[in-house]
Amino acid sequence: MYKPGSPLLKQSEYALSYGVSCGTVKKAFAILERNGLIRPVKGHGTYVNAFENSAELDSGSMRGDFLASHHASTTRVLSQGVAYASPSVAENLETEVYAPCYRIQLIRLLNQQPVVLQNIYIRYDRMENINFYQYDFSQVSLFSLYTQYLGTEDYVTEKSLHSITCPDYICPLLSLGSAVPVLFIKSVLRHHSVIIEYNESYERTDLRPHKYKKVIHPK
Repeated sequence: MYKPGSPLLKQSEYALSYGVSCGTVKKAFAILERNGLIRPVKGHGTYVNAFENSAELDSGSMRGDFLASHHASTTRVLSQGVAYASPSVAENLETEVYAPCYRIQLIRLLNQQPVVLQNIYIRYDRMENINFYQYDFSQVSLFSLYTQYLGTEDYVTEKSLHSITCPDYICPLLSLGSAVPVLFIKSVLRHHSVIIEYNESYERTDLRPHKYKKVIHPK
């Protein structure tokens, strides 16, 4: 809605428009200013800051950006090893709480700028014949391993997308301040209806112009 350099309305106008107190709007402005998104100019109002977008994301698709910029994109493995499923992970993997699973945490960068963090949980009882420790997942695709061991057919991915406030432990990994919105993507990979992988992705939303596509279905 607001391009870099454009002025914001008065705080009282936002309070009236959204039906909230002026104190609430003042706190919101303070958070935006603390994170470098806006700047007050004495006697003139508040303006949207420009930001350095070294990632140059413009396709509307993070996957498309990585494919188009393969020469400038890198993946780093932050951690990997056996973990024990928390209640939420167990629910998404359709396994028992505290059941062993294999966890891989990846950070994906474009032009050395972090843009996506992924927590990947793999069902150990389905893929226990794979020695994950021997692979470098900054270079090796997990899906290539699945197809190698399970075959190439009957894979289904289920996804849900949510806008959330970036969790405190994720913010520094993505070079974000606190209280910044990110796109939270939960996905489950099934093979022959059996869950193989559960993936939690945190994607920065401040690096690209937002693009929306409205699809109208005929009645």
